[in-house]
Amino acid sequence: MHPNLLPIHEIGSGFAPAIAIGREVATKAGYFDNLFVSPDGYLTIVETKLWKNPEARREVVGQIIDYAKELCMWSFTDLDQAVRSYNQRYNQHNQGLVGTVNTQYSMSQADELFFIDNLSRNLKRGRFLLLIAGDGIRESVEEMVAYLTQTPQIYFILALVELQIYTLPQANDAWVIIPQLVTRTREITRAIVKIEGSEATGLSVNIETDQGTEQANGPTAGNRGLIITA
Repeated sequence: MHPNLLPIHEIGSGFAPAIAIGREVATKAGYFDNLFVSPDGYLTIVETKLWKNPEARREVVGQIIDYAKELCMWSFTDLDQAVRSYNQRYNQHNQGLVGTVNTQYSMSQADELFFIDNLSRNLKRGRFLLLIAGDGIRESVEEMVAYLTQTPQIYFILALVELQIYTLPQANDAWVIIPQLVTRTREITRAIVKIEGSEATGLSVNIETDQGTEQANGPTAGNRGLIITA
């Protein structure tokens, strides 16, 4: 799938421009249909479905979240090797992640270091864009809730994109494809709080969110009131 067909820029600027780095990517959870990365180091997983299939409608949300959970276990090296395999299969070269991005978006050495660091961090935190693209999406938000609440530890954004396809008989049956963003989850801040130590030695409170990690140390740390919203 060509990334320009997808309204990724409407969902999150950090995920655009999207550069193709994988197709039918093999994982323990199955095969990603399409995998994209931005020059800022943000990954987009795209699953495509024909929505006439009722089984696809029931299972695709859980499936793409399973892919996200699997991708969280990958390192930068794992992903780099997957990109090399993709390029060998489809593009007749063996460039890795950095080389592939540089073919479409020229990065300086500082840009490359930022890209590697941010991508590694996003892999660890599960900060992905999950896109489900189909030819007639009519899924309700209620049907997605059960899947979304099962993964509070990763920071994905889920969106549904309908691709309206028309044929032009007067132009040798050329296709016109109109993408439409049907729905998306609202981005929220999720937090994991870890309290370590004792009253005698002092408590350490670590709050990890998608914005980073905050730490409070010392004997009074345990007495601070914490309000976590999600």
